[in-house]
Amino acid sequence: MSTAPTADARPIRILFVFAWLVVGGEETEVRLLAQALDPTRYRIEVVACFRKDGMPEQTHAQLEAIGVPVDRTPYALGFDETVAYLASKLPAYDVVVSCQNVADIYPALERMHLRPPLIEHGGLVSEALAGPKHFTARYVGVCASIRDAAASRMPGREQHAIEIPSMVDTRAFDPTRRVPVRAALGIAEGVPLIGWLGRLDPKKRVEDFIEAAALVHARHPRARFVVIGGPDAFIPEYAVALRNRARALGLDGALTFLGDRGGRARPARRARHIRLAFAR
Repeated sequence: MSTAPTADARPIRILFVFAWLVVGGEETEVRLLAQALDPTRYRIEVVACFRKDGMPEQTHAQLEAIGVPVDRTPYALGFDETVAYLASKLPAYDVVVSCQNVADIYPALERMHLRPPLIEHGGLVSEALAGPKHFTARYVGVCASIRDAAASRMPGREQHAIEIPSMVDTRAFDPTRRVPVRAALGIAEGVPLIGWLGRLDPKKRVEDFIEAAALVHARHPRARFVVIGGPDAFIPEYAVALRNRARALGLDGALTFLGDRGGRARPARRARHIRLAFAR
């Protein structure tokens, strides 16, 4: 039996509400999910509530390149105006997914009589413990400790807090690109190359990688190291401190900071994020 939608069926509309858009795990998951879901059955849109000078535009461009609209309207609004804007926007959607403990989402929902189901997605224990949960149909934590923290705020329905680990699409690691990428980096074949990938945020402890690189380099001078990822717009001084630390450890010429780098669009292996959240 065919599962194709009928002519008058409309896609399920899913709105991801971000506190802000940077280059991170949640942003990547939205992009991979949008590539994997059947566009005749699901339509994903994104709205971001806040922007600060220095935040990268990479995620905006990547989402729009694959047909995911990014609503920037709140960038020009204050908090109360953003709440009112979301309250007018949310009723059009079948599911709302809030990422990063969006401060505007609950005040907006409080103003509505008919509310779409809300999924909250959290990548920090502090996010899971913050704010009310009475409108949250499901809380998705990326690890058990985050799930448990959310469950502690959902008495009587702890099972509505679930764990779905962050995805890694291994198809992005294409062995056919090894030679040209190393050549572009000026790394000869046979030279050990070790990388770190992520946003330059103190909670990720990039300094540990730099300290380890110094230890390895002392014993293997040919080894080279790269740090891939840009500064956190809220803590730009951390990126400066990392560069200074690498220099102080004698890693000039051995360790390179590459900043944010775009990747090729690929379908994700795990397209069940929304379905799993409601099925459990």
